[in-house]
Amino acid sequence: MEATVSTDTRVRLKPSALVQKLFMLHGEPFSIADYPYLKAIYDTPANEVGLFTARQIAKSTTLASKTVMEAVVDPPGGHQVIVMPLQDQAYVFSTQRLRDFIQDSPIIKDGFFTGPNVVDQMLRKVFSHGTMISLGYAQRTADRLRGRSAGRIKFDEVQDIFPEVIPIVKEMAFRAKNPSYWYCGTPKTLNNHMEAMRNRSTANEWAVKCQTGGCGKWNLNWHEKNVGDTGVVCEFCQKPINTNLGQWVQSRRMDLERGKDAKITMESFRIPQLIVKPIMDHPFKWRELLDKVRDYPTEQLYNEVFGLPFDSGQQPITLTQLIKCCIPGRRNRMPNPGDISIPPLCMGVDWAFVGENSYTFVVVGAWNPFPHVFDVYYWKIFTGQETDSLFQIEWITQLVRRHNVKLVGADWGAGHVQNLQLINKLGEPTVAQLWHTSLGQGVGGGSKSQPRAKFEPKTRKWHLNRTAVLTDTFETMRKTQVRFPCYEDNEILFKHIMAESLEFNDKSNRQFYTHVDPDDGLHALCYAMLAGELLLRGTFGGHAGSDSIIPGRANAPDRDPAEDDGGPPNAYY
Repeated sequence: MEATVSTDTRVRLKPSALVQKLFMLHGEPFSIADYPYLKAIYDTPANEVGLFTARQIAKSTTLASKTVMEAVVDPPGGHQVIVMPLQDQAYVFSTQRLRDFIQDSPIIKDGFFTGPNVVDQMLRKVFSHGTMISLGYAQRTADRLRGRSAGRIKFDEVQDIFPEVIPIVKEMAFRAKNPSYWYCGTPKTLNNHMEAMRNRSTANEWAVKCQTGGCGKWNLNWHEKNVGDTGVVCEFCQKPINTNLGQWVQSRRMDLERGKDAKITMESFRIPQLIVKPIMDHPFKWRELLDKVRDYPTEQLYNEVFGLPFDSGQQPITLTQLIKCCIPGRRNRMPNPGDISIPPLCMGVDWAFVGENSYTFVVVGAWNPFPHVFDVYYWKIFTGQETDSLFQIEWITQLVRRHNVKLVGADWGAGHVQNLQLINKLGEPTVAQLWHTSLGQGVGGGSKSQPRAKFEPKTRKWHLNRTAVLTDTFETMRKTQVRFPCYEDNEILFKHIMAESLEFNDKSNRQFYTHVDPDDGLHALCYAMLAGELLLRGTFGGHAGSDSIIPGRANAPDRDPAEDDGGPPNAYY
């Protein structure tokens, strides 16, 4: 990508050169001369870029300067959106990053940020020639960003944004002719969605050749073996190396020319602290790094110093535990219609996210008895030609009618349009719209301060405490209080369930669930169990895996006013 600036003569500059001409920062000309690894990052022509970084390596500075530069060179009407997980992070980025580059740089402040058309708000910056930067926060839901449109979308701290939110945010660029997306953050576990991004990227690494005679080997891993007593050393010969004498090397080549078969669609860069020479050359900072190597837990050291994911092994459930839930001889099929021994059936539907590695998944089951055991009778994943949503809606409608399924718990986040079509066919009393949102933050459910679910009358959907209801689902399986068909019939479903992992968010001081591989089957199971709970109790009071259960009996939802979730009384039984 080349940017154009007009002075007395027309000059064409690469972005890495342009930022150094445009900006002042804290009274000094902005320079990346001591940070050679940044040049290729500024200049990449890729439409999708990932920055997988350690802490304090100039990521936010790079993101802010590039954003302001693009606001200057873009034509009128250009709109960029920067998305953070939390509101406070958006405010800090606005006041301590964007504002510094705008107000400290006379070319920007006097030439592009002065006049009647300028808007200088906390979360919205409009430049004099009509370009705009807006900031938003969307850790668990993209609801606050709906209705916007943008040509450039940049995610910061993307590891803490729920993976289901990202494709919804990207819809803001649907109408843009040449959209661009940047994903910036610190990798955590090998099961985080940042690792999934890296797996479809070029995975660029900063490579430095050892200049010591007789060695000459390339360093590009950047881990404990590169940490010497007084500075960065070659991991092979342990002699000092100059990390500025490096170059980016690609682990994989982008294959966009393959069209729908393309697998490597993003350019990505890993930036560990060890290659930030101006910091690592300072004796005091090097002693700090040695303290980190000695004192940090391995996971934290890999994440925050080396910019690497680390497999912490925090899996909510194991394959052995799932196998214990299987019933030998029971096949994955619907019960015979009219079988009076089968309790009232419920269905969970998790709709696919368009354009993502996601699949519509259906689970049919029943509490038998409620609230102690949930029987899974049948599940299905829609692949190939079955991915058409009209086909799925017709298939679900026929199954519900043929087998007298009493209630469908359907995902609202990716499927609010499909849900309306389903409601038109089956009637509203047969479809409960369920939406994972931001009720509560921590693992566990059932507390009054963090309700598991709350009904929103305007859009007729239930807001779910995502972490709480998933914890309930996992706990019920760990207690072997879910009964699956025989193990041989569950390969795909179990892969989806085991795709989930637990991570710790140091900003909110709580754990949350995330995934790399598809987890649609897990959510379909969760929705089916919740639909059964709603059918039999008329409210979300908890079931076998919950921390607390509201008193009441099946088919007689005696609602406890102290735990009222705001739903329509007696709506679904």
